[in-house]
Amino acid sequence: MKKILTQTALAALTLTLIGTDVKADKDTTHVTRNIQLLLKNTQSIVPIRNKSDSGDIKDFELEVKEDVIRFSMVSGTVWCGYGDGEVPSNRIRAIGLPEETRLSLGLMHRRGGHSTSQTDFDGVYHAVRNPEFKVTINELENAYNFNSYKKAQIGWPTDFEVPLDKLKNPVGKSAASIDPVSIFDAALTKHVNEGGEKLDFLRSDHNFVVELPITLRTACIGVRGLSDTRSHAYVDKSVQIVFAYKGDKSLHYKPAVSTGGSGNIQNPLSIVKASIKVDPPKSTGICPRTVTASGIIELDHKPAKTRNVQYRFLEDGKPATPWKTVGVAGIDQFKVRHKIKVGKTKSGSLVKGVSKANNGGGIQLNQPQLIKNKPTVAIEAKIGKQKETAVTTYIANCNAQGTIAQDPKPSLNPGTQKPDLTARGQIQIGSVKAPWGGSINLKASDALSNDRRGCQFRFGYDVVNIGKAASGPFLNRLRRDGKVAHKKSLTGLAKASGKNIGGTILLDAGTYPLTLSVDDDKKVQELKENNNVHKVMVTAPSECGGRDGSRHRD
Repeated sequence: MKKILTQTALAALTLTLIGTDVKADKDTTHVTRNIQLLLKNTQSIVPIRNKSDSGDIKDFELEVKEDVIRFSMVSGTVWCGYGDGEVPSNRIRAIGLPEETRLSLGLMHRRGGHSTSQTDFDGVYHAVRNPEFKVTINELENAYNFNSYKKAQIGWPTDFEVPLDKLKNPVGKSAASIDPVSIFDAALTKHVNEGGEKLDFLRSDHNFVVELPITLRTACIGVRGLSDTRSHAYVDKSVQIVFAYKGDKSLHYKPAVSTGGSGNIQNPLSIVKASIKVDPPKSTGICPRTVTASGIIELDHKPAKTRNVQYRFLEDGKPATPWKTVGVAGIDQFKVRHKIKVGKTKSGSLVKGVSKANNGGGIQLNQPQLIKNKPTVAIEAKIGKQKETAVTTYIANCNAQGTIAQDPKPSLNPGTQKPDLTARGQIQIGSVKAPWGGSINLKASDALSNDRRGCQFRFGYDVVNIGKAASGPFLNRLRRDGKVAHKKSLTGLAKASGKNIGGTILLDAGTYPLTLSVDDDKKVQELKENNNVHKVMVTAPSECGGRDGSRHRD
């Protein structure tokens, strides 16, 4: 069974994982006592790129840069024998069968009973056998002496290589075809169908992760007179194939060539860059008030005739102005301004400061006493189908003696007098901070400790009530790739107030989403329920190790 995950703007990462012993069933008919699979890395990176260098989006063609996937230094060990205290009748030796060794990408298991050598390859993409992959075999010399093991065969680490074509055309009947081009096209289609821009997608980095098992099968025989009992054992470990797309920043739309008033052909006009800033980026004053955002739009040349450029401003991702048109001639850049109202909930709520009380040992994210929590302002500029966007964050505080501005005519509808819980600003893990929706790359030095389960990191984030009423008790949960990694109960939050949540979290090596769900059990009736889930992509270093779900069948 394969699992495909889509990850955006992630750094390529190699994991390190040491296999765990997998014990055979303790039955005297089972003579494969133990089997072990070791992998130096459990992630194989396959680069994919735009093959064309024209820069024109019409010429885009995806190219896969590798023809094999590779997992380095794979090794296996098997112990042929019996469980402690099991003395089989008339059985003297347990012997390994190197010719029964198989290493496969995909799930492989046995058909029939213990004595059969038939294996089900339906879930397999590619497999190798002895001597191409050689395991170390330890054989029990005497069933009555559990210390009488000897090495019958010495294996060695091998690079396990799988042709990329085997992913598209697997040997197993039930193994689904894996084609990086099809996966990329499906993600691009989904992005566009959800309202995204094709150009934005092609210019950004994306990782497409496929999870599959690597399976090791081997067998032993228990000798009894002239007959024997054959026992097969299997162990599998989850690995990742990462199709890593590097965004092509040179891609752009080439507008159609137009003519001027005289009928002469004009050079196509395009936007080189859009930029925006709030000056000052952090301010304090008596509310309500305004702050100014300034945008600059740079063009590739100075048109001789008037050409139209459109722009608009967005606050917190929502349009704050309609599209406006500027006629440009003889200039290659122009500046536009936008006034942002501070003290109204339209572009972000003001929340009270966070107390420095005990928060469970986490990191304190300090905020001013009255603060507009890291809102954003953006400018979008376009010429025809070409669009450029720039975004920035800012902080606009109200003086402590100021008051939070209220609507001049408060609503009499009791349905609007509800709390609204959400997370604002950023999350910090170790020494690294990132806004929600961003990514965090951790180092081993950020960890408090590490063991085979993973690394312990301190973390902290802010939860706020931006509604018009106090909330009751609620529970927040942090999930690591869908599994609960931390939870925190709160007795409630007053309106326009916040609280810092912190503690420690166990993270294993890899790249995966860390998702915060505020009021995860939906105990609080809120004004809005669509702002409770926040994500950040986390990359933990290979030193953090971690366990996967190895299985054994006999």
